[in-house]
Amino acid sequence: MKKATDFSLSSLIFQEISPLKMTSLKTLLFIFFPAILILVAIAMISQIYHVPLNRLTSDPDAIAGINPLSGALSNLGIVLWCAATASCALAAMILRTRGTKKVYLFFLYSSLLSAYLMFDDLFQFHEDLSSTIGLTKGASAISTR
Repeated sequence: MKKATDFSLSSLIFQEISPLKMTSLKTLLFIFFPAILILVAIAMISQIYHVPLNRLTSDPDAIAGINPLSGALSNLGIVLWCAATASCALAAMILRTRGTKKVYLFFLYSSLLSAYLMFDDLFQFHEDLSSTIGLTKGASAISTR
């Protein structure tokens, strides 16, 4: 007589955990290290600049107490910059071994430019941070020469 398939909770858990035991430490570090590094960096920034941690981790709309749809078009633009970055990076990775070097470099540099524009849009380098980090002073010094 054939044994019925066991659908108990314990057998289901064992089936899901068993492949995890074979996961290497290197793979786990590759997955979790960047996330932990970002969290540690945010905590350090909070301590160094005396900014409450919830200010660095909360949504700007929630902090300001404004409508969540504020800046929806800007956020959509950031998502599209991210999609362009990912698409160009993927194309560059594929063409690295299969395509010509010119096409590979085109997609690589396109992904880097899209990433820069995404971060510029996200962190407002062109509006707020440029004067903080001295870009405005440098630009005016160059234009007065």
